[in-house]
Amino acid sequence: MHAAPLRLLALLASWTLSGSTAADVRIETADRTTGARQRPTDASMPRLAPALRRPDNAQFVRVRDAINLALANLSRREQRRLLARLACSHAAFRDRQLFAACKDMLHQPKDTRWRTLLNHVLNESSISQRPRKGCTSNLPGTTPVCRKQKVMLLHFSKASGSAVCRLAQAAGCTTWASDGNCGRRQREYADGPWWIPVSHAQSAWERSRFAYPDAIARMGSGRSNCSERLARAPQFHAVESTLPGGVPCPGFFTLAMLRPPLERMVSHSFELARWGLVRPRKQGFCSNYSHMRRLAPAVYDNYYHRVLLGERVLGLPPGAITSAHLAEAKRVLSSLQLVLLSNDASTPATLQRATGIANFTACRDTTRPAPCAMSDEDSERARRDNAHDLALYAYAERLAAQHVAKWGAGMG
Repeated sequence: MHAAPLRLLALLASWTLSGSTAADVRIETADRTTGARQRPTDASMPRLAPALRRPDNAQFVRVRDAINLALANLSRREQRRLLARLACSHAAFRDRQLFAACKDMLHQPKDTRWRTLLNHVLNESSISQRPRKGCTSNLPGTTPVCRKQKVMLLHFSKASGSAVCRLAQAAGCTTWASDGNCGRRQREYADGPWWIPVSHAQSAWERSRFAYPDAIARMGSGRSNCSERLARAPQFHAVESTLPGGVPCPGFFTLAMLRPPLERMVSHSFELARWGLVRPRKQGFCSNYSHMRRLAPAVYDNYYHRVLLGERVLGLPPGAITSAHLAEAKRVLSSLQLVLLSNDASTPATLQRATGIANFTACRDTTRPAPCAMSDEDSERARRDNAHDLALYAYAERLAAQHVAKWGAGMG
C-alpha cells in the first residue's frame, strides 16, 4: 500500500470527523519529487469516478475529488482495499453499529463491494451535518423511559429511525449488541428491513439483509411473539420489517416517526441504489418510479400501511391496499404511545420529554436542490398509487400534534 494515499486519507478522516467547514479546509497533495502542490482535476480521476458523481453537496465534492486523486495511481485491487480500510476506519470512529454495518458489507460480491463501502462512508460520515441551533433538544433532568419500561421503535425506513437508535444508545439504553439500527435480523425476530421480495434478491447477502418471503404465509414463521420479545429484548429495540402480527405489543413503550410519503419514497430510492439493489442502474432510480415500483413493490405501494399492519399486508401485491386497510392502520397508529413527524420542529423536545432521548435534530436542508426528481407524470401516478398512505400521513399529522400538546403539558 502506498504511503502517500494513506496519509491523505488519514487527513480526510480527521477532517470529516471533526466537522470542518469550507472556510478552514484545503485538500491538497504534494508531488514527492518537485514538492509542487496539486489540486484534484477531472483528468486525475480514475474510471471509477462516475459512480461517485452526486455533486449536491460542497463537502461531498471536495472529499470525492481528493479520494479520486489518491486512487489515481493504484491498481483496482489496491483501490478496493484502501476504500475498505477508509470506510471501516470511519465506522470505528463513529459507533459500534456503523462498524457492524461496515463489516457486513465485506460479504457483498467483490465487484460491488468497494463502491458500496465508499458510498456508505460518504453518506454516513463525510457529508453529515452538525445539528443547527434551534433544531435539537437537550433539556435538563429528563430520564430515559427505557430504564423503567422496554421501548420498541417502529422504524419506518428513511424517517430518522437510525438516528433515534443511536441517540437511545447515547442515552444509556441497552440494544442488541451485534445488529445495526437496533433491529435483530436473525430469523427468530426478522426485524431488519424488508424492502424487496426474496425472488428479486441476487445473492445470499441480499436475501439475508433486505428480502422478505414471497409467500405471505411464510413471513411470520418463526418470528418471536410479543411475550417473547418482552422477556428477551433489550431495553430498546427497533422493528423495521413489519409490526409482528400487525398489533402493538403490550408492555412496551412503542413509538414511531413518519415523514411525508413521497419525500420518504425518493430518499428510499437513493438508499436502494446505495446498497446496490437497483438493477440495471441505467434505468435510473429516484427519477424512474415505474422501474422502482417493480423492483421494490412494498416500498413504493403504501409502505406505511405495510409496515404497520404486519405480515399479512406487507406481502400483498401492488394495488391491493384498500380503505379498510386505511381504517385499520389508523387504529394501530393511534394505539402507539408516541407518534411524531421527523421533519417537525416540535419533535426534538417532545421526543426528549416522552422518552428521555436527547439531541434529536429535525432540521433538513430544504434550500439544496433535489439531486433528481420524478417526472410530473410519475409524481401524479405515485400520488394515486399511494393515496392511502397520504391519507394516513394526514391522520398522523393530527395525531402527532396531540402528542406534542400532551407531552408539552408535562403529561405522561
